[in-house]
Amino acid sequence: MAGIELDARGCIDRARYLTKTLQSVVPHCNATRFNPFSTTVVFARPTYELEVKYQLATTGDIAHVVVTPSVTKATLDAFVEEYAAQFGEEVSLAK
Repeated sequence: MAGIELDARGCIDRARYLTKTLQSVVPHCNATRFNPFSTTVVFARPTYELEVKYQLATTGDIAHVVVTPSVTKATLDAFVEEYAAQFGEEVSLAK
């Protein structure tokens, strides 16, 4: 496995990771993906500061992330920690 296939699988895996982590840490955020091969994760809209910092796409009361090859697990962990904090949840995902 190499090239585009490797990138695509990595994105899908990280999108799955983000969905499961959000569901675990902030269950009321309604995190979901549209299908098992989607790299888009939809969840309850965060604060404006997080929207800008993480360049999230938003509409109404929802936001979404498209996990691309440049989106690392460390970035996702940092986002989840900050997102959870806005709901009063304290979590540390950094390893």
